[in-house]
Amino acid sequence: MEEAETRTIQIESWTLEATTVLSACLEQQRKLQAKVTDLESRSRRNNVLTWGKRFENSACTPLLTNKPPPEAPPRAIIVNFLEYSTKEMILREAWKKKIQMGSKTVYFDHDYPPEIVARRKEYTGIKKILKEKGIRFQTPYTNMRIHWESGTRSYSCARDVYSELRRRGFQVALPAFVDSETNAAARLQELLGWQQVENSSPAIARRAKAKLQEFQRDPAD
Repeated sequence: MEEAETRTIQIESWTLEATTVLSACLEQQRKLQAKVTDLESRSRRNNVLTWGKRFENSACTPLLTNKPPPEAPPRAIIVNFLEYSTKEMILREAWKKKIQMGSKTVYFDHDYPPEIVARRKEYTGIKKILKEKGIRFQTPYTNMRIHWESGTRSYSCARDVYSELRRRGFQVALPAFVDSETNAAARLQELLGWQQVENSSPAIARRAKAKLQEFQRDPAD
C-alpha cells in the first residue's frame, strides 16, 4: 500500500511538472513565431502580390521549380518597389477599379507571410455573410473593421467577429481557427483532467490514498 501511494505521488508530480514545462514551451514557441512573422512582414512591406493573368515570355525572374501545366491556374507574381509610399500608391489605385487584361481579371494585394494569410482566411465565411447582407467591412492585416448601422467597430480576430455575428442573430459557420499553440495548451489541461490544489506532500498522500481506497474491494463482496 505504501509503495503504491509513493508511486502514485511520483506519477502525479511528474505529470504536473511535464504539463507545466510543455505549456511554457508552447508559450515560448508562440512568442518566437510572432517575432519571426513580424520580421518576415517587414521584409515584404515593399512588395505587391498580383495574380490572375498568365504572363508569357516576361522579364520576370524564373522560379527554380517545374513549369506548371497549361491548365494550371496562373502563378502569383511578386513585384518589389524601392519605396513603400510608391507601393501603397499603386495598391490604392489598383483597388479603385476592376483591372482586366484581355478577358482575365488581375488582382493586387499586399505580400503577406503564410501565417498572416492563414489568419486572414479565417474571415472567408464571415466575409460572405457580410456581403450577402450588404454590410460594409474592411480587413486590415489580421483585423476586421465592420461598419454597422450603429457605428464602426474593430475586431482583432475572427473568433470575436464570429461571436458578434451570432449575438446579432446571423447564421454563420464556425471558422477554422489556426491558433494551434493555444489549442494545444488547452488540450494539455483537458487531458490532465485535474488541477493541483495543494503542494504539500501530506496533502498529495491523502489524495492518493483516497483514490486507492475507491478501488479496494469490499470484504463482504
